[in-house]
Amino acid sequence: MKLLFITPLFPPQVGGAATYFSLITGELKRRGDIEKIVVFSTYYGGARLLEREGKMEVWRILPPTFSTGPILVVKVTRYFAFLLSLLITILYIALHRVDLVSSHTIPQYSGGIFAGRLLGVPVVADLQDL
Repeated sequence: MKLLFITPLFPPQVGGAATYFSLITGELKRRGDIEKIVVFSTYYGGARLLEREGKMEVWRILPPTFSTGPILVVKVTRYFAFLLSLLITILYIALHRVDLVSSHTIPQYSGGIFAGRLLGVPVVADLQDL
């Protein structure tokens, strides 16, 4: 089974999403029926774009977004992040067999939910945030 996770934060970044998705992927790595785990997360300064450890890969390819500042800048970065997460997920699913997409439901990174549904891949939406 090949799993794709989409989250705004993943260790060594800190925060609720980083902790939550780290716990889930950590437990899934131990299972024998899991072939590959891919995590799409946001890029941060100094990070490598691709990190590999055993059967898990972390792709830090999603753009960070702004939550404060001029409203136009905040909205543009969020729409851009949504479209990019949608396109990247569509391309990844089209090029690789993916059995399940699990995505944080924060709007700017929820493009993966739409991509999975569009391409007929089962989707788990994480609804823990407001």
